[in-house]
Amino acid sequence: MRRALATFAIGSRYAALLNVARPLMREYAGQHGYVFVERVPHVQTRPASWLKVPLLLDLLSRFHEVLWLDCDVVIVESDWDIADDVPDDDWQALVRHHTPDGEVPNCGVWYVRRAMTTTLAQMWAMSEYRDHVWWEQAAMLDLLGYAGRPLQLDSPSELYARTCWLGLEWNSHEERDRHPSPRFAHATSGPIDWRLDVMTRYAERSSTHA
Repeated sequence: MRRALATFAIGSRYAALLNVARPLMREYAGQHGYVFVERVPHVQTRPASWLKVPLLLDLLSRFHEVLWLDCDVVIVESDWDIADDVPDDDWQALVRHHTPDGEVPNCGVWYVRRAMTTTLAQMWAMSEYRDHVWWEQAAMLDLLGYAGRPLQLDSPSELYARTCWLGLEWNSHEERDRHPSPRFAHATSGPIDWRLDVMTRYAERSSTHA
């Protein structure tokens, strides 16, 4: 089975974050049998967060499974393969964060299988969410069956039933919903300098334990 670990960064500020995360991503990929892919899609007609969708569609034509990591995700503990926590019959795996807006599945750490190809194409077609504050996550929430503010699971879909809900340790939201012992620490939101500091401290700790 061919698997990829994918990421990219657009712009110098985000490239600085990926410079911290990249060595640990590469190490993790080699340790667990993923091909590391860092590539910005040629299609750049939407906000950057959206661009993971066409990249995943392309990669799933060549790989059976893809682990997507945002450029601000730092791998703290590399001994566990995230794939081991995803049942064979699930299409994707995500972490749900508890926020002031309700329960929000987060696509910053996103494990997808080929069965997600149709869903990814549906997401890309949902142009009404192009400039939504949550970008592609807003389309994902719609397809899962979430609605309202605060968000609630209104009409669980087949996609929801085929989604593996990972533990918070796989996507520890370092600003609002953090795990005390994260495997993947996500310095999402907040000023870039703060995010860089958080990631650097985790990366140094991870290197120390290597």
